[in-house]
Amino acid sequence: MQYVFPDRRTYITAIEFRNMSPIQNVERMRSFREEELVGTFIKKEFKWSFDNLIWNNWQTFNQVNLAAISFQDYENFYIHIKYSRSSAISGNIGNILLTYDSNKATPSSSIIDADLLQGENGLYYINNANHFGPSHSIKIENLLDSSGAIYEGRLDTSVDTTFYLKEIKGSGNVTISSDANSVILGFNGTIIDASIEILAEQINDLSTNKLDAVTSTLAGEHSIYSTEANNIAYIKELIAGLGTTIDSDASTITISVTDASYYASKYSGTFDGTIQSNYSIPATRHLLGTGPLQIAVYEFNEQIYTGVSIYGNGDVSLSWGLNTILDTSCKYVITG
Repeated sequence: MQYVFPDRRTYITAIEFRNMSPIQNVERMRSFREEELVGTFIKKEFKWSFDNLIWNNWQTFNQVNLAAISFQDYENFYIHIKYSRSSAISGNIGNILLTYDSNKATPSSSIIDADLLQGENGLYYINNANHFGPSHSIKIENLLDSSGAIYEGRLDTSVDTTFYLKEIKGSGNVTISSDANSVILGFNGTIIDASIEILAEQINDLSTNKLDAVTSTLAGEHSIYSTEANNIAYIKELIAGLGTTIDSDASTITISVTDASYYASKYSGTFDGTIQSNYSIPATRHLLGTGPLQIAVYEFNEQIYTGVSIYGNGDVSLSWGLNTILDTSCKYVITG
């Protein structure tokens, strides 16, 4: 006799089989078979009961332990099998088939609603891998393009297991060849007519004279290049901002400053604040004119405030208390 579990429960780390209705009149368990087993399981274990109330302890599920069960004429038998896995994709099993001896003979009536045929359940017989011999009533559907229309010349005339395929022929300069796996369409390289020859010349001309690429080679600066599409380069428009004008001729674009009040320039430098209490920056060095000027001083990259004097000729003098600055490389910025 054989039994296939109707109750299969799947969890993330386990797959379990159990019979909610008892297997009756078991004399002994002979063997089991795992169906559709793939991957790796951490543990396979089982427990059983004769009344579905009192169960024995979990033990390893194998042929030896299964066959060692002593039924002692108990009428009902319940079994709970658990396959443990590390994750939901590490292992899988479709079902388990138990083979056992019964202590009651199979009824002699020819009308039997059997779960198994020749020891196999229904899943076995609907699996094409278990079929042998010719398969009848196979239909090959026509291939469709994206609009739902049948490709031209691809009409299926197959009947049962005989497939009728149309012959592929070469015409003109088209050649046909084949190997064990492929059908190869070839062209002998001869120009078919003058119109194609002209087209080839135009393609060559386009390949030679096309705008290959336009890119900006500047790093960290603004570029007038925008994009390129269909061999056309697009550049950005130059717009005059406040205080500027833009003029151009056939070869040059000139940008001029018309109002300096909209712009400021700067000069920066460093000094050692630990060996002195004042520092001078002459106008001939910063080149920002006579002012107005704005001065910022930084000690260890934090702004500090020193005495600042700006003279009429544009010279700048910084002053501070002796030993009040500890940075040997103080920074200053003059804006004007």
